[in-house]
Amino acid sequence: MPGEQSASLRSGSNLMLRRGASACCMATLVLITVTIPGQEKPLATSAPAYGLAERQLPPPSQGLLNDCLRTQSETFGDWDLGGQVRVRYELKENGGINPNFDFRRAGVDNDNAYLLLREKLHLGYAPCSWFGLFAEGRDSSAIGDERHPSPDADQVDLYQAFIRVGDPKQFPLTAKIGRQELIYGDERLVGNADWNNVPRSFDAAKLRFENPNLWVDAFAGLVVVPVPHQFNEDNNHDWFSGIYASSSTLVPRQETQLYFLSRNASTKAVGAVSGSLYPLPSARDIETAGARVKSLPGQRNGWDYTAELAGQFGSINLAVPGAGRRRVDQEALAARCDRRLYLGHSPIHSATRLGIRLRFGRSRSARREKRNLRKPLSDQPQSIWVHGFFQLAQHARSASDRQPPARKTVAGDPGL
Repeated sequence: MPGEQSASLRSGSNLMLRRGASACCMATLVLITVTIPGQEKPLATSAPAYGLAERQLPPPSQGLLNDCLRTQSETFGDWDLGGQVRVRYELKENGGINPNFDFRRAGVDNDNAYLLLREKLHLGYAPCSWFGLFAEGRDSSAIGDERHPSPDADQVDLYQAFIRVGDPKQFPLTAKIGRQELIYGDERLVGNADWNNVPRSFDAAKLRFENPNLWVDAFAGLVVVPVPHQFNEDNNHDWFSGIYASSSTLVPRQETQLYFLSRNASTKAVGAVSGSLYPLPSARDIETAGARVKSLPGQRNGWDYTAELAGQFGSINLAVPGAGRRRVDQEALAARCDRRLYLGHSPIHSATRLGIRLRFGRSRSARREKRNLRKPLSDQPQSIWVHGFFQLAQHARSASDRQPPARKTVAGDPGL
């Protein structure tokens, strides 16, 4: 994640079914890992050490290449040099090319198999604790893909390039300005879509306030549009902004997050960039407000939980059957709750989890426009089909429509 478009609304359900029907064989290989990524994740991702006694751990690696260079000379202490190579093979049967022909075993060739390659190289320089520069290039290619053009192929391009100013240990305000990733929560609403072979970045400015009790991010930017064989530029008619706050002390043993997101695209956004790998958005003004809670690792005797509630409102320019393109209101409510138990006594064996997931959605069907798209508009989502459904109900109607009775749905999703 990769922006939202009116075309994606009409094909969202087919996309989920297509990917669900695909038989995929995947192999991922990371040759060089880095410990200073272009975008820090707000939440810790280390595995909880359930059942382990505390022990002294060795200092973390700064990356294979950095560790080697820094042992040779102290001069390299201010530099960050590294990269990543990822290889994945995908085999899709009856769901690989034409979404309108999924699940048809005869009369159409809808199989696809291809090899995905992605390489990243980055260079960072931080002469002091309060100033740093970072640049990262990316190359994505697909071999044997029958889709033309392949949405997973975008030749050598600039993925990140930003300046970081500030040191939270000395002063609570820091800033990051330039091309960068934006990653928040479980990335259901805002993420870099790293599963895709062409990940997402933004030309953005972000200001962070941080102290031992909480951090608050305020950001505004433009999503970068991938165009094969051209330098990727942003869509300057599609603005994305928001405020995201997180605290691990507001509620004991829990990470509590609040956010407000806004996406504003003008009528020029849909044709602002030619040759894009993905459809560009129609005119819209969408606001999303929500809250997310997550238990801190190792604090619940093997149990963990996550819950999120988000509401959305605004308007979007859509094609209405029998009425042409019209500006319709967008209202949506979605909720999700997970509670799981780790099995095992070490981070290695505790990857197996038993749990239950509950989803709740509320929607009103618009009689006049006969719309029930069944999902809110994700602002800049990660690949939702990988992370699960955070898309339950959508209400799209014209301002003059009468409101029919509300319909509520509750679904249970036990999983292992």
